[in-house]
Amino acid sequence: GQEVRMIGYMAPPLKPRIEWFVLTRSPMETCPYCSDAAEWPPDVVMARLPSGRTANTEAFNVLIEVTGIVDLGIDQTEEEGLSLIRLLDVKVQRVN
Repeated sequence: GQEVRMIGYMAPPLKPRIEWFVLTRSPMETCPYCSDAAEWPPDVVMARLPSGRTANTEAFNVLIEVTGIVDLGIDQTEEEGLSLIRLLDVKVQRVN
């Protein structure tokens, strides 16, 4: 329930305008959603934008800063799949 800031990379999303994405420690050149779960890095965090908002995607190798509210525990949606750690109501900005 606390606000945190994380720095990482946006895994390649499924579409150009997004409501959520996966934040990774290292850049991923290929779409993780198109691969087996075993190929996902162990340190991914689901990041959800505020309800009703969308954002443009960032290139897989652009470092970003994400600020949001931590939500822990098992959660599963049809669109996002299963997640254990989420950041809610995120704000995204590029790191210079």
